Amino acid sequence: MRKTLTVLGAIALVMLITTGAFAAKGLITGKEIKDGSITGKDIKNKSVPVAKLSGKLPAGPAGPAGPAGPAGPAGPAGPAGPGGAVGPNDKFVSLDILNTSGTAVFTGGSGASAGLRFLDGVNNTANFHIVLPPGYTPDTPVTGTFTWHTAATSCGVHWRANYTSVSRPGQVHPVGPSSSTGMSDPVPVTSGSTANVVQSATFTLTSPLAPFTLQPGDSYTFGLFRNGDTPADTCAATASIDSMVIRYQ
Repeated sequence: MRKTLTVLGAIALVMLITTGAFAAKGLITGKEIKDGSITGKDIKNKSVPVAKLSGKLPAGPAGPAGPAGPAGPAGPAGPAGPGGAVGPNDKFVSLDILNTSGTAVFTGGSGASAGLRFLDGVNNTANFHIVLPPGYTPDTPVTGTFTWHTAATSCGVHWRANYTSVSRPGQVHPVGPSSSTGMSDPVPVTSGSTANVVQSATFTLTSPLAPFTLQPGDSYTFGLFRNGDTPADTCAATASIDSMVIRYQ
């Protein structure tokens, strides 16, 4: 019996020594691992802290869109656009030419000599007047269109709104932020490639002051001028207005 125990003890001692040696030898260092041989499935989930990682991780999927932000403040109103072509419902207002100032003159003559003439190189002004008729729809734009020509070719005439004045019995004249508020600058302003070809330009007339709405019977006086001494006016010749019509709906 004693011999049997001795033999078993010796076997146990040998196993203990062998196992310990194997365990000591079984420790693997990074130098013994081939680069690129360890894959994701070989690593236990959540066993590597983020601080131990280097390099750039791939971007995850895009998250849902956030709620819309508040609307920004309204921008300033743009300039009035040109009036459209004469429609079947358009009506026309009788127009008076009150007078001219500067060097603008109304002359007669044949062909291109007749018309309301605006010289180059100076400021020329003409003044007009209308009365809004009974059929006018309150607070709607009135469209003015005039035809003009010049002996100069492929150039620009700087037609500008000069002033507006609205009157109504029993009411104080409404005055806008500037003298020309209520009238848009005429467009287009470019002459053709042939001398004295008749061109057309359009402008709009509205109330010069927002709380004041135009009504039938209102008297509307406005001025139009050629700013001939500005570099924007490139036509080195007289520009003449042949006709002007005022229409409304």
